[in-house]
Amino acid sequence: MKNRLYPRILFQQPLEGYLVIHTINEQAIDSNKRKVKIHNIGLGGLSFSTDLDFPMKDGISLTLKVDILSLGTVSGELAWKQKKYNDTYYYGLKAIVCNLNYLKGCLNATIVGETPYKPFNNRVL
Repeated sequence: MKNRLYPRILFQQPLEGYLVIHTINEQAIDSNKRKVKIHNIGLGGLSFSTDLDFPMKDGISLTLKVDILSLGTVSGELAWKQKKYNDTYYYGLKAIVCNLNYLKGCLNATIVGETPYKPFNNRVL
């Protein structure tokens, strides 16, 4: 957490979002939406959990688009993966592109302290 370039906002309850796979190894993919839980957000990316087990091998590149209800969308690449319990996987998504609503939401929460969602113990990491 100390190595982050941008602060993250933790949520008391995960936000609902949807994930779509855009590319695998730079090949366009037309995937279905999958529901994910968003645990924190920031200008540099976000973390989410899902039952999907994405490969984290050299030479495999995934580009994902995450749509966070009422907060916007962010596209990026997987930065890390951690398997927890009950076949739930936690991932870090390094942001590459985001829409203006996502950017404004992150800026308001980190700079002004305003967010439509209640941060976890008002914590910004």
